[in-house]
Amino acid sequence: MSQAGDEEQWVAAFEKCRGVLALFTQAQSAKDLAAIKQGWLLCLGSHLCPETYPTVAADAKKGAPNKGFVDTVQAAEKSSAWPEFSQCVIARATQGGGDCDAIWDTLKVPRLEWLNAAVQVNTLRRELRSELGRARQADPMAEDTSVKSVWVYGLGHGLPRCNALALGWAKHAGMSDPTSPLRGYDEARWDVRLDTWRQLERCVIQCAEAAGTDLPTEWVAP
Repeated sequence: MSQAGDEEQWVAAFEKCRGVLALFTQAQSAKDLAAIKQGWLLCLGSHLCPETYPTVAADAKKGAPNKGFVDTVQAAEKSSAWPEFSQCVIARATQGGGDCDAIWDTLKVPRLEWLNAAVQVNTLRRELRSELGRARQADPMAEDTSVKSVWVYGLGHGLPRCNALALGWAKHAGMSDPTSPLRGYDEARWDVRLDTWRQLERCVIQCAEAAGTDLPTEWVAP
């Protein structure tokens, strides 16, 4: 096949498997991400590697009769043809100008960083939501900006890309311990109109987007 043909085949396979790739937004762990990546390779291979895909697909069907996504992927990986199949996918993608590992890392890394940061502030988020709920029982119009800003700060502190900005804000807010934003909290110093805060908030929002989520969704998550 010509170089143009290889590229056309790769682009077509990539487009057909976008839906599987998009599942990264549902991952809640490194294990979930690993399964999604292999599922993506399985999908790509169904279009790029007709020589070995039938064997892998047959073994996957036999090993996962209920056709659940994770079970199917795990069964496919156990196929004796999987090593050759996965190497074929990577090779055909490369021939078409694609880099599966590089593409995946642009999704995996931000998602893992977000999950790690979110776990670190999960207890804080729940405490803040409870506090806001109590405030709104007394005043249904109670604003939530100051409450949510503490959570956003916590996320920023845990995100590698935003950590320096968060530490800068911690210094401005007079935190004795940047890992405990509520300790000695001074609402007057948490002026979210300041550019220092806006830079931090923007960084956290961008990280959320890169991880396939957004702050409103994360705030109300279980």
